[in-house]
Amino acid sequence: MNAPKAMPYLIRVNTEERIMLNKPVFKIGKASRGVDYTVSGNGAISRQHAIISQKDGVCYIKDNKSTNHTYVNDRIVDEGTEEILTHDSSIKLGDEEFLFKIR
Repeated sequence: MNAPKAMPYLIRVNTEERIMLNKPVFKIGKASRGVDYTVSGNGAISRQHAIISQKDGVCYIKDNKSTNHTYVNDRIVDEGTEEILTHDSSIKLGDEEFLFKIR
């Protein structure tokens, strides 16, 4: 019997909220529609800021033409490229910080 795959999730650092990445393509932004998680109360976040996708058990994040960029471990994610996320990766959308977890 196969063990269930670990569900990846994000922790929003300033609120300690846990965000389950429960879809193969997960959109994050400040819009109230068209995203899977709404980042409220932060004007630095674009409407559909970033997209996290899961392929073959690996998670990737890409910037969705945001104004204030997406960073993984303080490195900017270039537009059009996907950055691999590993356990404890630090993600910044503008100035909003998240931690990526797989356990």
